Amino acid sequence: MSAALTARLAQPYPGPSLPSPSHIRLVYLHPGTDEAVYCELITVSIESAPSYEALSYTWGDPSRRESINMTTQGSETTQQFSVTSNCYSALKRLQYRDRTRVLWIDALAIDQSNVDEKNYQVSLMSRIYSQAASVVVYLGESGDNSDLAIAFIMECDDPPQGTTSLSFPKSDILMDALRNFFLRPWFTRVWVIQEVFLSTDKIIYCGEKELSWSAMENFKHYLVNTRLRFRLPYVVSASNRHFEEDYGRITAEGST
Repeated sequence: MSAALTARLAQPYPGPSLPSPSHIRLVYLHPGTDEAVYCELITVSIESAPSYEALSYTWGDPSRRESINMTTQGSETTQQFSVTSNCYSALKRLQYRDRTRVLWIDALAIDQSNVDEKNYQVSLMSRIYSQAASVVVYLGESGDNSDLAIAFIMECDDPPQGTTSLSFPKSDILMDALRNFFLRPWFTRVWVIQEVFLSTDKIIYCGEKELSWSAMENFKHYLVNTRLRFRLPYVVSASNRHFEEDYGRITAEGST
């Protein structure tokens, strides 16, 4: 076990134990505009949980960490809690300026040092994601021309009226941007992709950009039906295959 992970598991969890296997914790992400992040953990029965959004993301490098401020329901004590930089980045991106946002986030909602709790919370995962008002996918901060890739994906979803072709030149820069976009860690983790298909409402965040899931699916179909599939074989053969296989399997399970 790495030193960073050992230190992460050694830090005291800032909340009491869950009262039963049918309870979960929700993260109330308080509004803010500065670097500080304030969250409150609220314990609820999954049977009567209020509306919440479930975050789908990857933890990222466990050695790169940031601190957030955590309180628990009914307590006025604020504790510093260490999270990965990618989790911190997701919290900052999802934080509203003027109101609280209610989320389920595995790194915060589950006591990672409690093996029994982890096991029964994992068994609830399908229900947690399917019951969420929406699933929020966080791909990470912008980089490697991700804004260009997203702009192209969005134009494929909604091309300019009165045109028969897209305005973007199919340059090497664009192709590299698309390759790098779909090589982000989230697209290579089958289990996080599975989470998305458990919800009917999903939105993707990458840096400051937002992307609908339907735009992603429409881009996939555009890619398969054009010569671009030869320039982006990874997108077709890897991520695309995961999407279709997982969607088919989860849909079949849901209908039984």
